Amino acid sequence: MKSSRVCLSVPFILLAFAQAVAGCASIQVRPAPLATVHKAAIVAFAWSVDLSSDSDKNLSNSIGDAINTSKTIATLAQGAEVAEQPARSGYEALGKKLDESVHWAVLPLTEVTANTVYQQLNTATHQIGAEAAITGVMHPLQAGRLTPAQRKELLKGLGVDALLIADIKIRVGGTSGFAMAGLGSITKYPQATIALTAYGAQDNEPMWQDKYAAGDKAKTGIANTMGAQNDSTKDTALAEAMASGLDKLIARYREQSGPIASK
Repeated sequence: MKSSRVCLSVPFILLAFAQAVAGCASIQVRPAPLATVHKAAIVAFAWSVDLSSDSDKNLSNSIGDAINTSKTIATLAQGAEVAEQPARSGYEALGKKLDESVHWAVLPLTEVTANTVYQQLNTATHQIGAEAAITGVMHPLQAGRLTPAQRKELLKGLGVDALLIADIKIRVGGTSGFAMAGLGSITKYPQATIALTAYGAQDNEPMWQDKYAAGDKAKTGIANTMGAQNDSTKDTALAEAMASGLDKLIARYREQSGPIASK
């Protein structure tokens, strides 16, 4: 009986090796200091949703563009709380996932923003171009300007063991359908990527830093017909994308940290 062999080309092997190295380089986990964490606060948070894709040029027409613009204006007119709701939901989902998966008690958003030390440092580090996704919450660029002494001050002021900095981006992970010359329908499936950094009091280096945890694309799509987006499934699609991104974040953490102790 003849034996079969699978021959891999040198370029393929090099590509696989490069991807593996890149994956390892994008995450750092230090189990020893992380073992002391029981309580944490998300002190900086960025949230961006960009559902543009290459197919948009085939869908764009004046009627659809006008509908989308009017919906955006209507949302902004309802005030910051409504406009910020997706970001607030993402903030809460991250805290809940960390509580469930790594057993950290994460401070509620309102407790963080009401803290005097946090408010002072938020004001002191504010900069143009680092606009808050949630009113009163630092942008990651601001948190990057905190000195080690300021981080320790914030840890003490909030009464936590870890400060978390999160940046969540939702983009189009895939599409289906067909459109041409402003006619037809394209369905977009969002995908979330999460960057997370955790600092503790032991030293000045991150205890946990994941620069790129990419989830799977959502199973629920967002239809765009003749240039007008159908928002009826948007919340569900974004929630699915976020949940998958969080699952990937925790999976990558566990690969590096080993088993997580139960509560």
